[in-house]
Amino acid sequence: MKRSSPSSPNASAWQPAFWLQHPGFASIASAAARCCDWPDWPSPESYYAALSAGAPVQFVGVDVQAYEDHIAETGQVPTRYACWHDLFNALIWHQFPASKTALNRLHQTAKLQLGNGQRGRRRDAATLFDENGAIVVCADLSLLNLIRHMDWPNLFVSQRAALSDQLRVFLFGHGLLDQLRQPFLGLTAHAMLLHEPDLAALTPAALDARVAETVAAKQQHWTPAELFPLPILGMPAWWPGNAEPAFYDNTQYFRRERRRQPPPSDNA
Repeated sequence: MKRSSPSSPNASAWQPAFWLQHPGFASIASAAARCCDWPDWPSPESYYAALSAGAPVQFVGVDVQAYEDHIAETGQVPTRYACWHDLFNALIWHQFPASKTALNRLHQTAKLQLGNGQRGRRRDAATLFDENGAIVVCADLSLLNLIRHMDWPNLFVSQRAALSDQLRVFLFGHGLLDQLRQPFLGLTAHAMLLHEPDLAALTPAALDARVAETVAAKQQHWTPAELFPLPILGMPAWWPGNAEPAFYDNTQYFRRERRRQPPPSDNA
């Protein structure tokens, strides 16, 4: 995968304190407040220094062909200057360092085992989670089952009061976070579902460790079908007007079945 490194800022203007503009940014809010308290895009030198400070990897403006290999071999993450998509990737590295490292290892393991330039379903799943993933942590298994069965009326209407106490959604995919800057109906995450009886004890570090362990357990087998569609703008307060039950009548957004998946290219 090749990533270019343009020398001029991204066309999108800087948005100070962007992490306060939507509840979905909560997953990277602490990292963003620490790294990105800028009035405008800083100079490239200041930009890369700020993103790299305190991170387990270094963010650099390089142009590479083998993105995951470069990270594994050098500890450097190719990052385009003033690019929102890559900025969110850096912030996820800050917030979920063990999880991002586990994803990188999965890519390396799959590439070594498959060979011949094959990509495989493991890497498809890892990329989908990396770009568009969410982590759903829930104390109540019945709520997780509603997500598995895409039973949105029960989840978001009948069980709405339980969501604030029993369920947490942490956006992980940096592409998904980028899209959240201008949210639109149709915005759907691919969710990793985790059962956690004691949500109050789930610190950011503990969550990162839990996700990293889950990814590590999938080193030999993982498919996109193991990530569950979640229309995130159905979450209470994540979209204007979603307190009205009629909001969930939109079956184009709140689909009751998955889109057909292409047949697997291999069983890895």
